[in-house]
Amino acid sequence: MTKGAKPEDMEARLKQQVLMPLPGFLYMLSVIKGLMDDPKMQEVINKYTELGLLPSQQQGASEEDSAAA
Repeated sequence: MTKGAKPEDMEARLKQQVLMPLPGFLYMLSVIKGLMDDPKMQEVINKYTELGLLPSQQQGASEEDSAAA
């Protein structure tokens, strides 16, 4: 909202932000890392990649390279 703006002129804007304490963030990272190291989770990720639901590592790397250029 700008100073002096009329209420009917205000527009909502989407702002996606997650606020959390550092210990909670670090715990979340350790949980995710544990999941990524689990062989069953690796099988699920591989299946999703084969089905095209997740980008392959090669595809993700080529997209990052083209975005950097």
